[in-house]
Amino acid sequence: MSGDDQLPSRRGSFDEDPDNYQAARPGYPPRVYEVLAECGLRPGTRVLEIGPGTGQMTRPLVDAGASVLAVELGGWLAARLRTNLAGRDVTVIEGDFATVPLPDDTFDLAVCATAFPQAGSCGVHAV
Repeated sequence: MSGDDQLPSRRGSFDEDPDNYQAARPGYPPRVYEVLAECGLRPGTRVLEIGPGTGQMTRPLVDAGASVLAVELGGWLAARLRTNLAGRDVTVIEGDFATVPLPDDTFDLAVCATAFPQAGSCGVHAV
């Protein structure tokens, strides 16, 4: 089985153990947040985050004053994200970003930090 053939089965593997996932995931360097500020991240920014995991990127987005709609594929990761950021301005939708229905809201910023390795990305993309 080639690497591309394994992608669908591997992408759900992150959800198997949210404790280890959270413990193993490093934070992002300060430059990432500088770039996001250059892209418009500030208090009141409406952010769509794709593949937030347990919230390594989500927490700093909310700490910057953003309102985040997070779309997470894994049910266990989505549950952990809800727990980690309970009471914060974060809405978590569980599902595949490619097919999950999103609200008709507009967003100021869309962020995906390392959730699309199959596309060759290894960083943060803001659009």
